[in-house]
Amino acid sequence: MKTTLFAVFAALILLAGGAWYMRSAKTAPNNAIRIGMMSGWPPYMSIDNQGRFVGFDVDLANKLGKKLGKPVEIRDFGSLAVLFLALEQGKIDMIFSGLDITQERLGRMELVPYTGENITFIYLVFYKRVPNGINDLASLARLRDQVVAVEPNATSDKLMDRYPTITKKQLKSAADMVLDVRTGKSTAFLVEPAVARRLLAKDPELTCISIPLPEDLRVYGCGIAIKKWNAGLLNSVMCAVKTLKETGELAALEIQWNLKGE
Repeated sequence: MKTTLFAVFAALILLAGGAWYMRSAKTAPNNAIRIGMMSGWPPYMSIDNQGRFVGFDVDLANKLGKKLGKPVEIRDFGSLAVLFLALEQGKIDMIFSGLDITQERLGRMELVPYTGENITFIYLVFYKRVPNGINDLASLARLRDQVVAVEPNATSDKLMDRYPTITKKQLKSAADMVLDVRTGKSTAFLVEPAVARRLLAKDPELTCISIPLPEDLRVYGCGIAIKKWNAGLLNSVMCAVKTLKETGELAALEIQWNLKGE
């Protein structure tokens, strides 16, 4: 009975994500590399005014395809949960989504490091000002009726599970988080440094404090996710990323998308 219910639930999740990944190229060749991404998280991936995929991950994925000698089909999914399920079920070949490398994820999938540095803290972002006396999550937890927005299944989501007196609100994009704090629906939101710095540069009314991460939630850069035991694809991607680093192409994209040093 439990197995049947899980199968039904999994199918519903993939159907929900279908509205997102149907944005992908509809005429992609059969030998195309199917890459899952998640829009709404610049500078990694977003959708411009013409409906085109743009971002660091988009540009790098296309360069990776050229190194592998294959066309690229980018599919846009609505959440990390749907991305992970699609990878597990073979609906996509890999995930490019500014995906944090964590101890927990390394046990579930292969992750090829391609950008970023170790992250030992994330940012708690407020609108206009940080409330008096608030310098960490513990001090925020002592106040009543506090709401913090997070990305579902991200490091911030797992961190907030350790503060049950704060209401955790899962939102699908950074833009949704900014709107939520601006309208007073959330007290603040948690995001990684690369995203926070980009948001603060665009919106001077946002302010933040840094939140140290427990050792088990620390991030070791961003990785390209590949299904466990897919040794052939793993080795090919590792070699392609190594080449992109050696030629300076990857570093050039990091500078272009303001990720250098992240």
